[in-house]
Amino acid sequence: MSATASATVVLCVGNPFRRDDGVAAAVAGPARRALPPEVRVMELDGEPARVVEAWAGAGLAVVVDAARSGAAPGTIRRIEVPTGDDVAGNALAAGDDLAGGEVAGNGRVGGAGLAGGDVAGNDLAAGDDLAGGPTGGAGPARRATSSHGGSLSDAVRLGRALGRMPGQLVLYAVEGGDFADGPGLSGPVARAVPGVTARLVAEVAAAGAAPGPRRRAG
Repeated sequence: MSATASATVVLCVGNPFRRDDGVAAAVAGPARRALPPEVRVMELDGEPARVVEAWAGAGLAVVVDAARSGAAPGTIRRIEVPTGDDVAGNALAAGDDLAGGEVAGNGRVGGAGLAGGDVAGNDLAAGDDLAGGPTGGAGPARRATSSHGGSLSDAVRLGRALGRMPGQLVLYAVEGGDFADGPGLSGPVARAVPGVTARLVAEVAAAGAAPGPRRRAG
């Protein structure tokens, strides 16, 4: 179901049966309890068509996903992803990739990759890395990758091609360290869950949807 133009959606992307790839699923429950009922929190496997359908028409889409860039496990990055056809005056080629590098199970992703400096707290400009350096610092450039086969880059390209992008798209990427088969997060990633939850709740509140009363777990 597509969102309405004024809606905010939170998309928790990953696979809870691949260890740290389940970080977004771990965020989904507390986010639902903290956010008002009108904010839809959805758990997705990253398949691009489903991601596009979930964020289409929303005023704000906040995506939580695990990443692999070589940073310390548990590192949280906030990235604003351009939603238009043109980024900082430069057309984004159809082959460009927001994450670059290797996507688990799919080998090397084609395309130029948006590689560059730290983007924490800043708009993602043409040439910038999806993940950049550690949040709050100007760390060395890194190529971050989604930890599963359906990349956000693919969803962005599809959404742009179909004209089904949200008004604003924000990614919270949590660095994983263990992507072996099986449930359960590694220690550093589990400790990052409250922090990324608090930050996305604040993000939604700043956009105009105030945090709601706590809901019963269920």
